[in-house]
Amino acid sequence: MMVLAKLLGEAARLTASGLLAKNCPDKALVGVLERSDQMCMCEAMLRLVVHYATIGASEEWEVLREAREMLGEVESLEGREKESALLRKWAMDPEHPEASAFFQYSVLKPVNELAALAVGIMDDQLWNPNSSAVVKR
Repeated sequence: MMVLAKLLGEAARLTASGLLAKNCPDKALVGVLERSDQMCMCEAMLRLVVHYATIGASEEWEVLREAREMLGEVESLEGREKESALLRKWAMDPEHPEASAFFQYSVLKPVNELAALAVGIMDDQLWNPNSSAVVKR
């Protein structure tokens, strides 16, 4: 989950700068990421890491410390107050109607869309060594 959160944070930066579309030849992947709120997905992943890490790990675990630090950075981003508030509600009560609907639309739907692309990308990378499906080489 932590790796996914980091990837989503970096994808958000690349998407915002236009570098993702410029350097990723897989237009379906770019399209899903451009339509998605990658920071919402990143924040949800971080909340899951913090939740489950506090159940089974010590407070000193590096992954937990890093997740908390990243979560603090994401929560402090200007203009994301409403999204963070809804994800906090979802983390405390996944059945909360508004928070659950937000999670389904802003996190789960795009994660499922990305997952649907993964098999094709992996097949292309594994069986076509000259492929540049994900990044230009």
